[in-house]
Amino acid sequence: MAGTVMILVLVLGAAAIGWSRTVLKAHPFTQILVGTALGGVAALVFGLLR
Repeated sequence: MAGTVMILVLVLGAAAIGWSRTVLKAHPFTQILVGTALGGVAALVFGLLR
C-alpha cells in the first residue's frame, strides 16, 4: 500500500510541476513532454538495474 501511495505522489507531483511550468510560460509544452519521457525512461532503467 505504501508503494502505491508513493507512486501516486510522485506522478501527481510531476504533473503539477509540468502544469505550473506551462502556465507560467517557463517552458514550452514539448519540452515538458520530452523531459517527462526522459525522466520516465531513467526511472525505468534505475528500477531494472537495482
